[in-house]
Amino acid sequence: MINYMPKLVERASYSRRRPRATDEQVAAWRGIARAYSAVTRTLDDAIRHLDLDLSEYDALVTLAEAPPEGLRPSDLTKRVLLTKSGMSRLLDRLESRGHVERRACPLDRRGHYVALSPSGRHALRRAAPSLLAGLARALEDTAPNELAALAHLGERVAKETADSRE
Repeated sequence: MINYMPKLVERASYSRRRPRATDEQVAAWRGIARAYSAVTRTLDDAIRHLDLDLSEYDALVTLAEAPPEGLRPSDLTKRVLLTKSGMSRLLDRLESRGHVERRACPLDRRGHYVALSPSGRHALRRAAPSLLAGLARALEDTAPNELAALAHLGERVAKETADSRE
């Protein structure tokens, strides 16, 4: 996961040159990065006893929502928070535990799909209660209107950022 983000924010805010971002934007980014890092650690701790980490859980959930034939590894990489090389290692780990299956692509003999196996579905079902309990603990002091505002803001920033990259 992106645990380097708080350090990146700190370094950017101490730059000698005046950044284009306002102090308020830097403070917001710092807050988002710190919150993300803290919640991520809490969720990782919540499912560690199940021999899964949050990146693995994220990949399994993404595959559970995918078409029955699965996803190409490059498409999976775009949907989760990992680099291409990180995804290769993660898929190797999940495959060695029997949580995912690699399937030949009928349209491209060199390519393959990755799909969730029955063992992977079982791992998701086992992990979900612990993950949701960890999320509840992490956000228990956040008011419903704050959660709604945070969800709305996060989606808007993600969409605007994606739109600006196209």
